[in-house]
Amino acid sequence: MYFAIFRTESPLDMLVRALAELDRAGFALTGVHLAPGTAPAEVRIDYAAGGTVAPETWLARLERMPGILAVTGGPCPGLEG
Repeated sequence: MYFAIFRTESPLDMLVRALAELDRAGFALTGVHLAPGTAPAEVRIDYAAGGTVAPETWLARLERMPGILAVTGGPCPGLEG
């Protein structure tokens, strides 16, 4: 299991774009959390890798999306793979 957290001023739009990119990568969505009370909003996506690209490549794609301000992510502690 892996996770990605990003901050954005347009959480719903960016969540839809990130999920579309997740689907293109062939990853399986396992969870989503949106914290809209902050400015900018924080979005967390949990997923299972094993698609057509490495998880690091998907994170790099998120970082390049206009409207995404910061990205962190990687393996979920204790749930790698």
